Amino acid sequence: MALPDPEIGGRRIRQVELAVVSLLVFLLAATFGFHWIEGWSWFDSLYMVVITVTTVGYGEVHELTPPGRVFAMMVIVGGVGIVSGVLLTVTRNFFEGVVEGSIQRAVTRRRVRSQLPRVQDHTIVCGYGRLGKEICKELHLAGRTVVVIDPLEAKVEQADARGYLWVLGDASDEEVLEAAGIERASSLAIASPSDALNTYITISARDLNPGLHILARATDETAAKRLKKAGANEAVSPYHVGGLRMAALLIRPAVVDFMDVASLGDFPDLFIEQLVMEDGSPLAGKTLRQGNFAATYRVMVLSIKHPEGKETFLPPADEAVRPGDQLIVAGHRTDLDSFAAALAPPVRGG
Repeated sequence: MALPDPEIGGRRIRQVELAVVSLLVFLLAATFGFHWIEGWSWFDSLYMVVITVTTVGYGEVHELTPPGRVFAMMVIVGGVGIVSGVLLTVTRNFFEGVVEGSIQRAVTRRRVRSQLPRVQDHTIVCGYGRLGKEICKELHLAGRTVVVIDPLEAKVEQADARGYLWVLGDASDEEVLEAAGIERASSLAIASPSDALNTYITISARDLNPGLHILARATDETAAKRLKKAGANEAVSPYHVGGLRMAALLIRPAVVDFMDVASLGDFPDLFIEQLVMEDGSPLAGKTLRQGNFAATYRVMVLSIKHPEGKETFLPPADEAVRPGDQLIVAGHRTDLDSFAAALAPPVRGG
């Protein structure tokens, strides 16, 4: 949901402030006028100005002299005009803001509805709280398309301001998941603080998209096991992960900093990526020595995970890489891109 234009909002505020200041200046000037002409106290002068400007007509505080009556007529004419102007300015800006906000919301909803049916291979993030925001930020930095689901309008406003697509509603509702394109999504991150809700969302999402990769938040290990039984590929406890990270920072901080830099790509000379050996690749079935990965592509294979689940860390040179194997490799960004192209089948000309 689009936020109001700050420039327009600022202009409206300045107009209201100017109108209010003009009214205050007029009231002070009129008070000084009665005080100077009639010699009244400041309070009596201010009281006379207020009942004159508001046309209440409770009666004069003291008998007016002829100059005082002339001045009172001037206060009536000027005061009615200024008060009317202030009321008009405040009312106009208030209603314009309400109408404009309604129009902006309608336009934004239409824009989002038109884009959602076209997205595919995207990640749906359920819950735009503190955890959901961090997930969306990292996915966005990685170039992933994100669709946020949250039942609170304020949360989807924040998501829209960040440039994410969104669906306003309860993620446990299958219609809401379908509106977010669950059938076309590649992954789902469930960041709700409720284990029960996360379990229900997992069951619904798995039923709608059997091939979906589901990552769910869990409060503890028991909840994580329950979520995996419900269909989640992975279940993460922020408290468990946070505790491990804090302990690692205390024990081996340099290692943690290095892994953060490498995995997030903040260091220009090193990047760690996960790639998959595809069927038909000229490198499929070859060992690391036969493929000469290190010398030819200038990459280091840190791990090979086979489809059946077996994983080899720092694989030896005679380890074969078969189609479907997932490789964790380190190297320069350009070298990794060249290596990723080599893992794919050759493109045949038309």
